Amino acid sequence: MPWVISFFISWILFFILIDHKKLKINILGGISALILASIVDWGGQELQFYQFYDVIIPWAGCSAFYKFGPILTMGTLFSQSIPKKKLDASFKYSGFFFIIFNFRNPYNKYRCCRIHPLACAG
Repeated sequence: MPWVISFFISWILFFILIDHKKLKINILGGISALILASIVDWGGQELQFYQFYDVIIPWAGCSAFYKFGPILTMGTLFSQSIPKKKLDASFKYSGFFFIIFNFRNPYNKYRCCRIHPLACAG
């Protein structure tokens, strides 16, 4: 039942936030997110990392309401938010990955102590 509720909420938000002019292009991002999420969730369940409960209509071991609700709509909305100019996208994503790499790089000796002293425990 929780996946049915999230299905309806995600579609309501989708219709509020979608750019209807570019829906034909952006839906490809949702379909690719659906395919990748199906593969990842199937593999995660086969390796017994996790499992889904309350599956009403199964889809690759998951609820179809989960796949065609939050996954499809989030993938479509995410592809809508990608900058169209390559220069804008390169600045945006290179800055993001630089920040993540600096904080998660195990060879960076200053990676956590400047953020919070408790982050260095370990």
